[in-house]
Amino acid sequence: MAYLGTFEYPDCVKCKMLPICMGGCAHQAMFINGGRPECKEWKYGLEHYVRTKFSCLKAQRAAINKSC
Repeated sequence: MAYLGTFEYPDCVKCKMLPICMGGCAHQAMFINGGRPECKEWKYGLEHYVRTKFSCLKAQRAAINKSC
């Protein structure tokens, strides 16, 4: 099956993560998923990543401010 492209799938077109992932890995879609894009970490883990990164940066800033 040929890879049709991200914009051929209604689920992708409606997805709020499309501007970030742009359909993921085309190689994965073509050769592993039978022509369909795969939803991975962007769709299911982005919020967790951003919250964790924010918490770490906030803690680092607090530690720097304490040492000054």
